Amino acid sequence: MEESKEHCGLVGIYLKKPNSALLYKLLLQGLYGLQHRGQEGSGAYILSSDGLTLIRREDGPVERLFEDGSLARQIDNKSPIIGLGHTRYSTSGDPDANQPFSSADFILVHNGNITNARKLAKKINTPLSKNFQSDTDIFFKYLLSSKGRSIETRIRHALENTEGAANFIIISPANRQLFAYRDPWGFHPLILGEIPQHGYIVASENNFFSNAGVNMIREIAPGEGITIDDNRVKTFFIDDRKKSKRNQNGIPTARCIFEQIYFAAPDSYFFKHSVAQTRRTLGACLAQDDIKAGFFPEVTIPIQHSGNIYVEGYAQAMISYVAQHWQKLGINKDQLGDYINTFIPKAGLIANYAARRVFIHPTDRNGRASLKHRPDPHVVAGKKVVIIDDSIVRSTTIKEIVKALRKAKAEQIHVRVGCPPIIAPCFMGIDFPNSDDLIANRCKGNIEKMRQEIGCNSLRFVSHKQLITAANGLHELKGTTPGMLYKHAGFCGACFTNNYPTGINTSGVFSKSCQYNPKN
Repeated sequence: MEESKEHCGLVGIYLKKPNSALLYKLLLQGLYGLQHRGQEGSGAYILSSDGLTLIRREDGPVERLFEDGSLARQIDNKSPIIGLGHTRYSTSGDPDANQPFSSADFILVHNGNITNARKLAKKINTPLSKNFQSDTDIFFKYLLSSKGRSIETRIRHALENTEGAANFIIISPANRQLFAYRDPWGFHPLILGEIPQHGYIVASENNFFSNAGVNMIREIAPGEGITIDDNRVKTFFIDDRKKSKRNQNGIPTARCIFEQIYFAAPDSYFFKHSVAQTRRTLGACLAQDDIKAGFFPEVTIPIQHSGNIYVEGYAQAMISYVAQHWQKLGINKDQLGDYINTFIPKAGLIANYAARRVFIHPTDRNGRASLKHRPDPHVVAGKKVVIIDDSIVRSTTIKEIVKALRKAKAEQIHVRVGCPPIIAPCFMGIDFPNSDDLIANRCKGNIEKMRQEIGCNSLRFVSHKQLITAANGLHELKGTTPGMLYKHAGFCGACFTNNYPTGINTSGVFSKSCQYNPKN
């Protein structure tokens, strides 16, 4: 991935009995496992069986929570039964607004963007209605000001008035309850798992479950909330309806297809599909299109690290085709092995791990992009090179890579992309909210103009149908327009089509660039 930024990662842990070593292990595995969803800040909350609490927030990557060992010692001195963790990248509001948010009544973490945050802000009673740090801060204060006879009633009231990509995990310290909720569109995943003989866990992804000794139970359904208390898991829907493809208020499912394209860890499984398999299939689609066009590269290179899985599929499809059709291609049998070896992915771009992921860093995109990759002239010089990545957003990184490969004397540079062109902003938790920043928008979707701006010899994207088929496993797609294709498949493809899901009003989005005072 080039330079988009993710929303956040959530993990909530409920233990039947106090166990400091287990809770610390699960927090450690969970937060490191979800680090890719945000490196701007992280936080943890612990509730012990005697009601004592511990909360800690740090700027920067997860390691800062754990590096000095103090969190482990503090947890060890308690009898923890509930834990909450968060990794953050700010897609709205003050970048210093690290989570969890806490009060005597509620501890909260949030993933995504609340699209009616301004509307909620105007309903908040004083003295809470002061400058807000983020859309999460607005929801948290709205929750605190909500009325009801019980904690669950207050939570349900706040949730039923919230719109957008709003996944939450909320702790009630007084009741020793854990609440988790996935928005009715189902934009981003939320997974329920079992800690055998010990309790339950809820997380944005299940990629760390195996190492942590957790068994996946299921995805929390769009529009579903769960309550964990007294060692039980109970389900609720805001309107008390049973789950269906069309959720409360007739809202169609609109799962974020970008989760499968890039944001999720490749070893995660959700939306009833393997993330890695989706990416391999998309890579194979790119290869099949190149084969049809009669294009066969001399060097195949992934853009680290997001292109790695895509290039596996690309290489496998190329090798399979050549192995079956070498005579048709005019290849001598004694040269077949050497020819096939050209499709095996090469480390022609060396990743600079110290530069971290460019999309996470909030400033200086050009400088970070040039630091992130170094071409190896011994691999690319004089060669017809294909480079493969998951997406192009602003084009900052891909331009720097093409320039660097030119300097390394690559003869030709061909760019292949595992999703369609991104033409519209996202208001559901992905940080490309400005249309003018998007190269596909600037070029009005013209691939040739994009190619010229990037500076490569050719540029190819997967189609909408290829993407949906890979992410959904469906081969008979409904719909005559790209927007209808995504809608009928239960995905949000607004960034590719400029068609936003039913019920989303982007006018209420809380800006990342400034604080919001409802009195202004």
